[in-house]
Amino acid sequence: MARARALTLCLAAGLALAQPAAAASAAKPEAKTDGKPNAAAASAEPLPVDTGPPAPWRLLRALQRLQVQMAQGSTVAQQAQAGLVAELTRGFAAADAALWSDRRNAVAALALLLSGADPRDLRKLHDDGAFGDHASLVAAGLAFAEGRTAQARALLEEIDEADLGRIVAAQVALVAATLAARDDPERANALFDRARLLSPGTLVEETARRRQARLAEERSDETRFMRLAAQYARRYGRSVYASDFHVRLPAALTRIALAGKRDDLEAIE
Repeated sequence: MARARALTLCLAAGLALAQPAAAASAAKPEAKTDGKPNAAAASAEPLPVDTGPPAPWRLLRALQRLQVQMAQGSTVAQQAQAGLVAELTRGFAAADAALWSDRRNAVAALALLLSGADPRDLRKLHDDGAFGDHASLVAAGLAFAEGRTAQARALLEEIDEADLGRIVAAQVALVAATLAARDDPERANALFDRARLLSPGTLVEETARRRQARLAEERSDETRFMRLAAQYARRYGRSVYASDFHVRLPAALTRIALAGKRDDLEAIE
């Protein structure tokens, strides 16, 4: 019941975003001058009101808001995420083909794939040429969602983040960092830093901090680990994904204490 309620609320929030500003303008009283209707206003054509389904990029905001709640510790939001991702995937697959000429919608498809969407429907759209000039964005998301990690990493790092929007750019950096962590930890750290800076207060930042702290721990970089661990504990200690961090932290602290690195331990106190 809680999951269904959260999913309904999130979809409703996404649908609300589809109401254009024109509708609000149409509700305002007619402008008057000296008690008479303004001639220009009277002769102007009424602004068109889009009554169609919300564009994919607008619907994506519902998922992003849900993920912020997860970073803050909402288990209800966590339970609703898979259902919302599936619902959005079906909505994207059924969207009017003309919508995909808007780069913002292709960016939304990329973000959805990086969020765990089933790639099959979007793969069909991609292979049918629906994304046009923006196909490379969706191709990067598909490579990740289909488990082609080496190709996904290469394609993600080729994307120009300038037109992605801050949160999706951060998400791209986060996934690229995760894929680079084993073979190129320095590059991964740079990408984790980028993801954190672009997305304060989001699940992307939460994940970047958590994964970067674990990378520092695995590389025995105690100074970086303690700094990241202290920041994570303060900001995201209640995240729905914090349990692994809390389980690993005591063992990491013990190793640092045994190594005699008292200054590093003071960072988390």
